Amino acid sequence: MNLNRTKVKIFFICFAVFTALLRWSVANKPDWVESLYSKGIFPVVRWIFDHTLHYSYFPMIFIFLFFGILYLLHIIVRPFKKSPDTIRKRLQTFTFSLTAFLAILYCSFMWLWGFNYLRIPVEDTLGFSPQPIPVVDLKAKLVERLPELMAARDAIPGVSELAIDTSYMPSDLEAQIRSNVQSVLTHYDYPASTDVQGRFLPKGTLLRIKTSGVYFPFVGESNIDAGLHPLQYSETLAHEFSHGYGFGDEGTCSFIAYLALKDSSDPFIRYSLLLDYWRTLARNYLRHYNEDYQAFRKTLPQGLVADLNAIAENRQLYPSIFPNARNVIYDSYLKAQGIEEGLQNYNRVIMLVEGFEAQQ
Repeated sequence: MNLNRTKVKIFFICFAVFTALLRWSVANKPDWVESLYSKGIFPVVRWIFDHTLHYSYFPMIFIFLFFGILYLLHIIVRPFKKSPDTIRKRLQTFTFSLTAFLAILYCSFMWLWGFNYLRIPVEDTLGFSPQPIPVVDLKAKLVERLPELMAARDAIPGVSELAIDTSYMPSDLEAQIRSNVQSVLTHYDYPASTDVQGRFLPKGTLLRIKTSGVYFPFVGESNIDAGLHPLQYSETLAHEFSHGYGFGDEGTCSFIAYLALKDSSDPFIRYSLLLDYWRTLARNYLRHYNEDYQAFRKTLPQGLVADLNAIAENRQLYPSIFPNARNVIYDSYLKAQGIEEGLQNYNRVIMLVEGFEAQQ
């Protein structure tokens, strides 16, 4: 084995151990993480991404995965290809190379973005207390928000009782949403001076693994599935941009998306956001009171029902692949990052929104 290559691998393994110990030591020091990493190191990382890979016309996630898989295959094949070493020696070489590869991935993840999971919770920075909402009270929230939701829909020029489609969508959707997210983050003294790149991945790429969007920290891109219904673009983009600006918590990113778009000057974007939050309330309510929700749904305005049906029908075009495995893996991933509730963290947006608005 090449001596210099061996030294590089040992370095990354040692650096991964150091990074893991550092993460453990600052896990209960969110103020340190906030000042030194989230508002110190990470903005530099963000600036580099947004002045280099931002200009690519091709989703860098595919390029990263291509070369990552290629190198992994090299690690697997090389020790066993025409080597005079014993099987034991070959296995040792493979294990050492694989450990170094995983160490590089871990270090890259943590230093390019991962430490953001440990930052100060957004509610502490904004000075409010999240309010748990009893499930039985969610119907009242649905009814309470319905007039605002329908007023937002009626404000869209040319809208009818038919489902809203791409013809109502602004041509500069991504730019408007990014600008809105930047404005709200800057308002609350969060760094957001550069332009996170948004990418539309081929239809079904993410939806088939029960995901609508993903922030890929290794290349700094916010990706969403092009197969989403147009009414889902706005919140999903804003959510992924929030990840891109340094927030790991899923509920927090949906909350930032809500703050950024709830008063958007574009009626399509505003309605899309309010509809997404209304649907979040509805999903949580029907999970416990399905029959009552279905009866309530029959009383909803025709235009809203058409939009809800269109979103549901569009989702059925992309059946999930191994949905249970995806849930287990992603739930474990979130818990490993310190988010104790796992997948339920997505629903934290309700607590954040209701708690924030209750104190305004």
